[in-house]
Amino acid sequence: MDYVLAERLYRLALSLAPDDLSHKVALGELLEELDRKEESLSLYTAVLRAAPDSPYTAMRLDALYDALERGQGRADFWRVLQQQYPDAFLPAMRLGHALHKTNKAEEAFHAFEQAVENAPNRYEALLYAGWMQVLLGRVAQGLEKTALALEADPLLAETAARIHADAANWFLAQENHQEAASCFRRACELAPRDVSYRYLLAEALTAAGNTKDALTAYLYVVRHAPGALHSARRADAILIETEDDETRIETWRRLAGEASGNALAWLCLGNALADAGDKAGAEEAWKHGQTHGSDFAEIRRQFDNLNADTVE
Repeated sequence: MDYVLAERLYRLALSLAPDDLSHKVALGELLEELDRKEESLSLYTAVLRAAPDSPYTAMRLDALYDALERGQGRADFWRVLQQQYPDAFLPAMRLGHALHKTNKAEEAFHAFEQAVENAPNRYEALLYAGWMQVLLGRVAQGLEKTALALEADPLLAETAARIHADAANWFLAQENHQEAASCFRRACELAPRDVSYRYLLAEALTAAGNTKDALTAYLYVVRHAPGALHSARRADAILIETEDDETRIETWRRLAGEASGNALAWLCLGNALADAGDKAGAEEAWKHGQTHGSDFAEIRRQFDNLNADTVE
């Protein structure tokens, strides 16, 4: 691309149609590519001062502030724009996000509440207002708002999962492991593909003394994340502590059969067989593991070096 020519043409377009804000946005994007970020910033802010509810320009502006590591500058811009356009949705919403990123949850909560007032049908604002309440320790109110937003817009589920995880962490800080487990369980339901929530659920259940359900959760992680060494180590420790050799062996044999390409499951099966005195069976299981995992030796080394109490 001939950037010099492109810039000249965009500036010509601006001179011919100064009220067409799309030319300013396009020029701003071009200048970003030329690493002239300050000029881009000036153009984007000018567009938003004229048209505050411009989501694409707002996205470009926030990304640019982030790239420049100017979190406070971002918050300051949106605060001024929100004051200039108190009834607009986007400035209040973006101010909330900017304050959230600078760890000002109380101020962010009020900004999101303003966004809710300005646009009651934009349920992401209600969701984020609830999130801020959770972060501030007003967990019941925050989760109530989260539930209302999610009922209205199911597409908010993944963000709602993060909110429930933060609620769980708040309960953990209060040493309320039962409520923490309940929140992590809800996060698992809302974001079933994210196995990190399942691991956190297992940890909370372990802390609550519910080793049976913790074992189920750890095994789920191993099944769906073949490199989850810590979860496998935790699961095996529970089996060793609470079950006999036969149950431990059959648990790992079943998992290895369900996910035949899971080298970690074969490793644990081999370990269980070896501990039970079945050296031939152990060697066969480890051989399967080597077949399904080219890095089996490294997996085995890392697993053997793990302590079951290590936190992932």
